[in-house]
Amino acid sequence: MSDGSSSRIMRAAPSWTLGLFFLAIFVAALVVAFGFPQRARLFPMFVISVGILLVLAEIVIAMIWPPAADADTGLDLKADDDYGFAEAFREGLPIFAWIGGLIVGIWLIGTTLAVPLWLVSYFTVMVGGSPLATAATVAGFLVLTVGLFDYLLQVPWPGGEIPGIHEWAQALLQTLGI
Repeated sequence: MSDGSSSRIMRAAPSWTLGLFFLAIFVAALVVAFGFPQRARLFPMFVISVGILLVLAEIVIAMIWPPAADADTGLDLKADDDYGFAEAFREGLPIFAWIGGLIVGIWLIGTTLAVPLWLVSYFTVMVGGSPLATAATVAGFLVLTVGLFDYLLQVPWPGGEIPGIHEWAQALLQTLGI
């Protein structure tokens, strides 16, 4: 096969083959979610459906417009042969520390408190984002999670392991007049 289309697909192979792998995982998760009670499957099915749509879009984009051989990967971490393990570890450690901090925060104080606090700190320290962008991101998260899932769909989020943290946070917000 000497036509240009086969070389285009071969260059895109890593992207769309990884997409097929994730598509298989999402489809398997969707099958499992259908076994849940109706109320319990709303959130997983929503997340899975969004995941399936994003993976399908990635597969189509990778097959139609494959990246050039010398294109930037868009990764935060470098990926070349001259890059050693120590350098990758040094640059990757803060990223994994932030992710770990978010996970520990969700475990300790719950999603509705940990994620807004994490967003504010991440945008301030790592991104250097404007206060307006930070506020918009936190507001969007709260509208989506608290408004849509908690109030409308009544899908509870993890509350955290520290007892009374949500009551304390509510009392603090009322004291501040928020």
